[in-house]
Amino acid sequence: PSDLSLFKFTLNEDGESYSIAAKDKTLSGRIALPETYNGLDITIIAVKGFYGCRQMKTVYIPSSYRIIKAEGFCSTGLIQVYIAEGLTTIEAFAFRNIGILTVFELPASVNDIHWMGFAEMNTLKLMQFDWLSQIQKDALFNFKFTTAENGFYSWNDVDKVLYGDGGKQAVFASPSITELDFNEEMVEIYPYLCYYYPLLQKVTIQAHNVKIGPSAFFYCNTLTIVNIEGSIKKIWGSEYKEFDGLTNVTSCKGAFLGVSVDTFNFPSGLEYIGEGVFFFCWQLTQITIPNTIQYISEEAFENNDTYTYFNGGITQIIIQGENDYYYADGNKAIIEKGTGVNGGDTLLYYCMNASGSEYAIPDGVTSLTPYAFAFSVNLTALTIPEGVTEIPTAFAQFSKELTTVIISSTVEKIIWSLPGTECRWGGANILGSYGAFLMCEKLTEISFAPNSQLELIEQNSFNGIGCTTLNLPSSVKTILPYAIYGEKLTAITVEDSPNANYCDVNGVLYTADMKLLVAYPSGNTASEYVIPGDVEEIGEVAFNSCIYIEKIIMSDSVKIIGRNSFINCYTV
Repeated sequence: PSDLSLFKFTLNEDGESYSIAAKDKTLSGRIALPETYNGLDITIIAVKGFYGCRQMKTVYIPSSYRIIKAEGFCSTGLIQVYIAEGLTTIEAFAFRNIGILTVFELPASVNDIHWMGFAEMNTLKLMQFDWLSQIQKDALFNFKFTTAENGFYSWNDVDKVLYGDGGKQAVFASPSITELDFNEEMVEIYPYLCYYYPLLQKVTIQAHNVKIGPSAFFYCNTLTIVNIEGSIKKIWGSEYKEFDGLTNVTSCKGAFLGVSVDTFNFPSGLEYIGEGVFFFCWQLTQITIPNTIQYISEEAFENNDTYTYFNGGITQIIIQGENDYYYADGNKAIIEKGTGVNGGDTLLYYCMNASGSEYAIPDGVTSLTPYAFAFSVNLTALTIPEGVTEIPTAFAQFSKELTTVIISSTVEKIIWSLPGTECRWGGANILGSYGAFLMCEKLTEISFAPNSQLELIEQNSFNGIGCTTLNLPSSVKTILPYAIYGEKLTAITVEDSPNANYCDVNGVLYTADMKLLVAYPSGNTASEYVIPGDVEEIGEVAFNSCIYIEKIIMSDSVKIIGRNSFINCYTV
């Protein structure tokens, strides 16, 4: 065994054995781990025990060891792994981002490889696959596990898959595969099974009630056929968080994120669809879901402008037969029963390339989700029904043909922030701006129902709209900076009411006491503007991109000029 001075040891909770870790990251070459320390067995590779030992190429694990803890050999340079009989458990990401393996001996005693045990073992190499040398590619493709006869896990040379529990688990697959055929024994397809695999074209599932782990086919962009002859029970997405205690792990992604399948047809048996499962599926146009479905994440499907460069986005989602939890309205929208505000329904998703130009959200829907109508291709008119109280962020953003929106009287808030503390949706980082009707450039008619209860308009809600006049209800109490902007907007008006919190003077928006100038419409072509004498503050981005104005006159009553008040006013 290697010199004990290379390692550090921690007495385990049982007081009768030790855990082991590298003393520092300089550990290199061929390492034979010691079997005992201070007369006691060493049984555990510690969490992150050898993390970052990039020069460590070979490891021999003796028979006293029982567990490799999470990230035990993560980010090492390992290319050879020899494990003696005795080890039982391999935890999450134990061999994440190691070298290109040539040998991995898996003894019969191993009977518990956790779902993330071999996750991301080759991720960095596969992400840079086109830049690998042919020698490196051959090494990746030729690798196979050496397994013991009658062991819990066995390597299948034909399928090029490491199976567990008599073929019930697909634990690892060779990156060289072009097709995968899961027979009738299959129960679990492990997370990250084919993460970024460059050649996979077809997956056939003959088994029934299969569970597919998160990121299982992540960015297999050559995968065009998923043939389900049996049934799938559960498809995990980015909501999966079981990482054996690790807290700094990048979240998982949807099982089919980034594949090139154009049609998914799920037979009876499917019960669960997780977050981000169908994100970035640029070729996807149709999904058929059985009436056995019990849960669909509000972040399962995606509308994205990039789809317009491929097949144009999803055209329809079909739910076959009656279902207690969901229905597909006209095969265009997925609506969840009974989960909305006040016991109403929730609209989860509208197919961005659905046929028809007008859509009225069904009566009974009281809750909406972010991105539900985003990037709609054909939609020109949208009606939001009574009972809805909030319009979420990104709701219909970048819907380029949308001209008319009718907003019911019960809507109280138009929100900017995404749910949760992270700027993520469907497990994907959200880059750039977002807002309820952001950059709906043809949106010229925004109608608020009589007796509107709208109180809050947050940033980007009406940023980039096509209106010439925006008439706000008197109920509005708070309008945040960047909430309203349009190149053609010449007037922002407020419904007359003695209780109004805002008012307008010739189309310029003020607080009702005239102390704050909130927004000057950027489409106003006047070259000069005189700010009334009662005004004490010019609000943040109040003159946003007012390209026509050349001169602004204000009295000495103005004490505060907000941040970016005159942003992009190039002629002032």
